[in-house]
Amino acid sequence: MQPLLVAQESYVAWTRRGDTIVTPSSSTYASIFAPKPAGNGSSPDGELADGAAHKHTSPLSGIDSHQIFSKSFARKMQAGLIGAAAMHATHATPSPATDFLPIAADGRVRLLHGACLALRSGTDACTSCRDSCPGGCIDLSADGISVRADCSGCGRCAAACPSGALEVKGFAADMRLPDGNVVGVECWKVPAALSGPHALRVPCLGGLSPARWLGLAEAAGRRRVTIVDRGWCAQCAAAGTASREHPALPALAVADAILSELGWPAERRPQVQYAPLPPGLMPTTIPSEQPPSPARRAFFRHLGAEAKSAFCEPSPSPGGAPRMLHRLPPTLPERERLLDTSGRLAAAAGSAMPATPFVRIEVGSACAHDQLCARLCPTGALSLYAHDGVSGLRFDADACTNCGLCAKRCPQQAIRISAATHAPPPRTPQVLTAFGERPCARCRNPFPATPERTECPACARARRLGSALFGSGTRIADREVSAAPPSGGVHHEQPA
Repeated sequence: MQPLLVAQESYVAWTRRGDTIVTPSSSTYASIFAPKPAGNGSSPDGELADGAAHKHTSPLSGIDSHQIFSKSFARKMQAGLIGAAAMHATHATPSPATDFLPIAADGRVRLLHGACLALRSGTDACTSCRDSCPGGCIDLSADGISVRADCSGCGRCAAACPSGALEVKGFAADMRLPDGNVVGVECWKVPAALSGPHALRVPCLGGLSPARWLGLAEAAGRRRVTIVDRGWCAQCAAAGTASREHPALPALAVADAILSELGWPAERRPQVQYAPLPPGLMPTTIPSEQPPSPARRAFFRHLGAEAKSAFCEPSPSPGGAPRMLHRLPPTLPERERLLDTSGRLAAAAGSAMPATPFVRIEVGSACAHDQLCARLCPTGALSLYAHDGVSGLRFDADACTNCGLCAKRCPQQAIRISAATHAPPPRTPQVLTAFGERPCARCRNPFPATPERTECPACARARRLGSALFGSGTRIADREVSAAPPSGGVHHEQPA
């Protein structure tokens, strides 16, 4: 269950990964849509069953919930409000590492700190959001991320984020496709009357990630998905000035490559369709969402005031990340969506998992096993192992977002990244290097040895420090070690 905190005519979904929601009996919010016990015309999770004649009156200003909302909406509100009450009852507070928190004053942009590669390993790991923002509204550093007030809400930062650390208002996670043989995806700038009844409207066509385009293609089935180009993108501020290509093309290219690899014919893959409109009809800025009805607006206003006082609704986060963030397990929602959707499409087509989402890593013989690459990897795709006197580096392709930080920081430049030619076995890390261990010549502790090394990294650093402090002529005597000569490193490359 995902707790939903409703506040001032909008909502922020805080994903509580792995939490168990327990309904507190003392909460007034749980009584708004109190769950009916299983076995009396309700489902086990507390949703009201169809036809169940139950009426619950909101304690907020005497608003009768069933006079305002349909039964299906009441079900959603029931789950959300009970979850919010449970958060309050268990004293749970949103965590920057596991929850999306607002980083814009109006909550338009939300950040999952634990998924941000730049906050985990520095801006050398990723600057995709800043680079893709057409208005230059994102300030990014290793200490935090912020969004200026003039953000247009185009969502291109979220579409470019390889880990899914950003969410932008207006791009629902579970977009429902309209009826019709053709699903036309339209920008909010296009007047709704001109879009037609079978259009899926989003703030900007460039705000959908590759996983989202794959999800639309999967949901559409045999229907065609078209990206309707009204000829306005080149003049739109959301297109930016550096490039005049259609803003949807970067994400569409990835989705198209995956679908093509799975054997989808070109006519079934999402395509841009040119259907121009007069430039004079284009508004300067992206319009706001459709305002809620007066009844719903009143309900949200009352509920927002109560929720803010009861749960201490957080103010927009400045985007700062704790220094321990890198040590927490990474959260990669976009990566997971991309692989999960690709896997379902492959199973439906009777094909193997496509290779497009993956990369291949090779480690050359120059590797000295400094371990720097594994310690800096923001997603944990590179990790260290040690077993039976052998240690080395291994690679989990599922977790790799191809940030390239390992290759950039390798002191020996021994890492090479290339496109994979086939998908690796799922959830099975590939061994890249293997080094035998020998005692250190100074401290005698075992360490992964290479032909050029007789000291463990700690002793080597101490020796270098001594030379730096007392001069290069300083000699540090090494104890002799009667041991077999170090075994050379055995290097593997990820199978192609």
